Amino acid sequence: MLRLQSSQLDKVRSLTAHSTRTFSLSSINQYSNIPDSLSLQVSRTLNRISKGSKYHESLRKAVKAKDQEHKSKREIPSFLGGKKYSKKVDNVDSTETTESIKATNDATAKQEAPTELEIDSDSTESATISMTNQGRTRPSRSRSRAGSPYHIFIPSSHELQFNDTSIPKKDFIGTSRISPQVTKYTSLAHLNTKNEIPTLKHQLSRVLFSGPGANNVEYLKDPRTGVFNYTPYLSDLSITHPSQFDFSKVTPYVTSSKDQKLAGLSKHYGMKYFSSTSSMTSILSQLHFFISNFRPVDLTGFSKHDTNSNGNATRSAKLPGIVIVKSQGDSDIYSVDSDKSCDRETILSLVGNSLERFLTLSQEDFSQYLQQNKSADVRSLEGESSYHYAQVGNFLLRSQLDCYDDRLPGTGTFDLKTRAVSALRFDIGQAEEKEQFRYQLNKPYGAYESFESELIDLYKSTLLKYSLQARIGNMDGIFLAFHNVWQLFGFKYLPLSDIDEILHSVGTVETGPVDFNSLQENPGLASKFESKSEIAGKMAAMEFRSSIQILEKVLEMIKKNSKTPGQSFRLILNTEKINSYESKLHVISVPLSVKQIDEIQSLPQQLRTNITESQQPLSVTLNDHLSKVERINKQTFDQSETQGYSILIKHEINDRTCRLRHPSISKTSDRWESLIKIYKISPEETKAKYFKSLNQKMELLRENFSDDLQEASDSDFDELRTVLKIFARKGLKTFVDDSKKEKVWNQD
Repeated sequence: MLRLQSSQLDKVRSLTAHSTRTFSLSSINQYSNIPDSLSLQVSRTLNRISKGSKYHESLRKAVKAKDQEHKSKREIPSFLGGKKYSKKVDNVDSTETTESIKATNDATAKQEAPTELEIDSDSTESATISMTNQGRTRPSRSRSRAGSPYHIFIPSSHELQFNDTSIPKKDFIGTSRISPQVTKYTSLAHLNTKNEIPTLKHQLSRVLFSGPGANNVEYLKDPRTGVFNYTPYLSDLSITHPSQFDFSKVTPYVTSSKDQKLAGLSKHYGMKYFSSTSSMTSILSQLHFFISNFRPVDLTGFSKHDTNSNGNATRSAKLPGIVIVKSQGDSDIYSVDSDKSCDRETILSLVGNSLERFLTLSQEDFSQYLQQNKSADVRSLEGESSYHYAQVGNFLLRSQLDCYDDRLPGTGTFDLKTRAVSALRFDIGQAEEKEQFRYQLNKPYGAYESFESELIDLYKSTLLKYSLQARIGNMDGIFLAFHNVWQLFGFKYLPLSDIDEILHSVGTVETGPVDFNSLQENPGLASKFESKSEIAGKMAAMEFRSSIQILEKVLEMIKKNSKTPGQSFRLILNTEKINSYESKLHVISVPLSVKQIDEIQSLPQQLRTNITESQQPLSVTLNDHLSKVERINKQTFDQSETQGYSILIKHEINDRTCRLRHPSISKTSDRWESLIKIYKISPEETKAKYFKSLNQKMELLRENFSDDLQEASDSDFDELRTVLKIFARKGLKTFVDDSKKEKVWNQD
């Protein structure tokens, strides 16, 4: 039995906080002061826990499986509540009352909370994990349905209850039932203009039909032979660099609040709110975490090279959602714009804009966008942006259409995403300033320089945002192009059905025949089989409609309680974990004047201009920007009119209380409803959470641009960036060597 002090545990836990890489034994010893004799066992135990898709928010006590006499019993924690539940054990129904459960919990509560964590080095991968936490015993890791480690309890039919005994009655606002079927999605396809939507060039449309598979990536160049699968013209991205591309020729992006057509359509269709996909994804992501209780992504299609990959969302993916809700005068209609004052993707979006045109224009047409062609007229190439419009509840949502192929099912449209390699995204300051930053992607598997590592990071960080954009825009999927700013490496197409399975399948089970004999006796069972992908797609659609419904209730509540009718405001949504089975949504609104909104919304353009035109170091430009953001945040905060709320949620599947770690359905015909409970939070807590949310986004932006690794707050994140820099220097040598070779194209 290994016994570790709590101070050591905190440091061991930080080893897995930011990276999906496995650190060496020396790093474990260095950062946690664990003796060499124990480092190996600690490393193996941590990897075993994370490999089983357990969570890193707290380290747990790993002990052997319970005694044989407890195999037929499941202890339900007190915070799940309930009067009675039924379950089937060995084909026999048994019923347990809350008295027996209460007795178990009371006995547990008397135990003294441990100050140490015991790790049984002999325990197996399926070891039971428990730790006392505020008088409760965390339930054992049990497999209750089809061997799935995510279905912890069988659903029960008793009434939904909340563990809210600590909430003062005066702070209670009310409860509301959420029914996905109430919110309708209506595509306004007649407003679309398909003839103006760009199409892929350079034979890249082949990628759209390359077939499914976790690692099914189309290489631009075969890494073994050096032969190009697509035109060598795509290999050199120097002409797409911001220093070469003339952005003044690009049709400027119009925010939803300034889109007169969108405002007019909202009034015509009787909508209360209008927005764009890019503005909605941050708050809808928080609602996804809230409803699903931070459901992990499915990484089962990948290799086992990365033992620390547990599917949990990255820190950047969980950043608070912040938007500006702006009143449109006396029409009682509001626009919703993204607050990008601290958006860390602002720099990479420059490259993304030029790369999109690089992939959808011929070589001759693209050359007209270069700085050297000052006199070129691209109005015939650029034109007006193509949009898709959809009604979702009381929202009218606009989606920009990037690409179109009439051979794809449905609308034939898809999103085009340019994905920078992790080495660049983790150290934007170095990568943008130094041309020798040439991190490569040249293999399918592995922790470094592989498409696998890039896809895992994508799935855990940005795929949720991409999926929401595709769903709102009624698109077939997303086209991914992997690059390091200077080079393209490969392409992948992800249909929305595959994305749904990645994001929404953990905790679901397939239904239908499970053995050959059943299918042979009754062939008709095959038609009733529902795949995990079908179930995940249904869950994704229901969760999306529930998210819109909750958001509408939040906005209506804020407007109702506002001291000034028609008041515009800054809205923050942030989901926080209560325990392994429950999450809480924090809602904060701060009133803003039109002048304050304009000042906030002008910040991203100022940063973009300063970066492209300023002669001072990037770190200085960034610090000036963050100082200005911080000053504006303090000036706009008015505690007397600020509103703060917290929301709890419970779920019902087919009228039975859902007691799963992540709410899930077992077939597409299942009915999923939820009950939310809203209460106020104190002005002091509201202020603290408001500035904490804003500072989280500022801090992550500062870390990504940090030139000095010692400035970053996490030493292990620094270690990862150092390793990636080493590979980037290696990639520069590879690039120089390859540039001297003749380019051979496998052209049909």
